[in-house]
Amino acid sequence: MAQDQSAVPIEFEFHHELAATDSGVGVAGSFDGWQNVFPMTQQSDNPLIWRRIVPIPEGNIAYKFVTYISLNGLSGVTNWITDPLNPKFGGPFNDSRLKVTNPIVYYLLPKEGTVVTDNPPPISAKISWRNDDSIDPGSIQLLINGEALPNAADFFDTETRRFLYIPAEAWELGEYTVELSATTLSGATTSTKTTFELFDPKAILQAPFEFVLDSKSPNLQFPDSIETVAVNGRFGGDVFQTLPLQGPDGEGIWRGIVQMKPEVPVEYEVVINSGYFNNDPDNPHISEGQKSVAIKHISILPEWKKFSLRDGQIFNLPTGFVSMWGVIVPNDSGTGIDKSSIVARFDGESVFPILVPNSGGWMTVVNKTNMPEGRHLITFAGRDSSGHESEPASISIGVYPPNSGFHYIDSYDDDRGGGNYQYPEGIPDGSADITELHIIANTSGDSLLFTLRVDTLSEYTKVDLFI
Repeated sequence: MAQDQSAVPIEFEFHHELAATDSGVGVAGSFDGWQNVFPMTQQSDNPLIWRRIVPIPEGNIAYKFVTYISLNGLSGVTNWITDPLNPKFGGPFNDSRLKVTNPIVYYLLPKEGTVVTDNPPPISAKISWRNDDSIDPGSIQLLINGEALPNAADFFDTETRRFLYIPAEAWELGEYTVELSATTLSGATTSTKTTFELFDPKAILQAPFEFVLDSKSPNLQFPDSIETVAVNGRFGGDVFQTLPLQGPDGEGIWRGIVQMKPEVPVEYEVVINSGYFNNDPDNPHISEGQKSVAIKHISILPEWKKFSLRDGQIFNLPTGFVSMWGVIVPNDSGTGIDKSSIVARFDGESVFPILVPNSGGWMTVVNKTNMPEGRHLITFAGRDSSGHESEPASISIGVYPPNSGFHYIDSYDDDRGGGNYQYPEGIPDGSADITELHIIANTSGDSLLFTLRVDTLSEYTKVDLFI
């Protein structure tokens, strides 16, 4: 990888306790084609903090932290870990994402979408720029809910390229949006925002947390049939508990709910068939002690749950009468649902749902008779009496004639993966979002015909077929 004057030095940071069987911690990524591990340096003042500066050209990169036993390419890697400080990640392997620009503001903390209990909350970030440019310290500006912090440049160290502001007084509880911006001497500018909730953990002593195991997950390496699933951990504090999960449902999902203290990390392990102990295959959050970590984040928003249909469900023509519903439930504070705010749509058009009290919220029922052929989208929305709106919820279904081949319906807007990943600049949204697949044999029965629909067909849409 060329380390030229146009590169931007990026300081990766990872908090990790090295296992006795590992030799070190590093970072690997697309910036060198995933060819090597870049070893990180353990900080002398805090051995749990590892850092490494890598000069990277401007553009989009994907990366992960690794532990290793040797530095022979990637062959010595023992574990791959998504960056816990970066809210942007996605793809089938939960790779962390970063758009390197000149200048760049990154690692802006508190992290986007988190609930913070430290009051006042420290505001920190890293600011970097190209080697052939320089930062204008006087340009650094910090906005807190739109109000500028006086003399924000005083909290930036140009040598370490780190920004740290610790407010002198406690803040009022609630939601905050923080924006940090900077400009170089060449006139290039950038800004990054984060929105978080400041919360008093004493307000809610415990709240329900749901553990989920997907028995069909490609990350689960278990060759035998799964008869029982449980999770072990100290969920309520110091007492060790075993929580049996119920399942599997029709999709191979096992579920279990336990009461947990809010915002307190809890190490846990998954137990399959009473004898197979392992980390959660679909949870990228690993503790410094190499265990899966569950954190009950306080939900300040109402939430849609308990849908009557599964995403991708297929119906034969004629469908007859079909009842479709979801349940909107209050947030963890129990704020009541505003019944008048509940909205349901069928293929984008508003319908008048039937509302039935359920679980402290409202079951929202949409009834349809003899739906037309094709893919259909049912969406739900609503808010509570405090004005907090739920995250959008949807069910995608398909209606087709019997014996018309294999039909697959994909979920709505699921091409972004986890986090708040966005398509790279210039690529239309939906270019990689498969919505529908149809497979049928030809008349002679010696070939399969594939019809694939995507949300947006663009020049960037590419399809690979593996059989």
